[in-house]
Amino acid sequence: MGGPHGWRQELIARSALEIADAARELHRRLARFVEPLAKVGRQLDSAVGAYNQAIGSFDHRVVPQVRRIEDAGAASERAVQAPAALEGKARRSAASLQDDEDHSGDDRRAGVAELPAPEAEQGAVEAAA
Repeated sequence: MGGPHGWRQELIARSALEIADAARELHRRLARFVEPLAKVGRQLDSAVGAYNQAIGSFDHRVVPQVRRIEDAGAASERAVQAPAALEGKARRSAASLQDDEDHSGDDRRAGVAELPAPEAEQGAVEAAA
């Protein structure tokens, strides 16, 4: 590339390709990350459900027996405190990242150019050289 500004255009082209590569890698990593994150959310919900089920059993099976022991004067020096039930579930993301959605009207993307496909990038580097 000739001219006084040719080196700048080449630098800009290379920087754009590096940014596109980094963005693509970030997108790939994010796609991989959300799967185990969703699994953790499901497992948290399951753990809360199991905990609350155990609390129900504690309330209905253990507490009456503890009260009988206390009423009979056979309690220890420590008070028996009932654990609290947990409310709610793991938070779900409100963001939608479905592939089949049309993002063309999305205001957040206004003025943002689409990333070129990897084949187009290689041609752009050769053209900039």
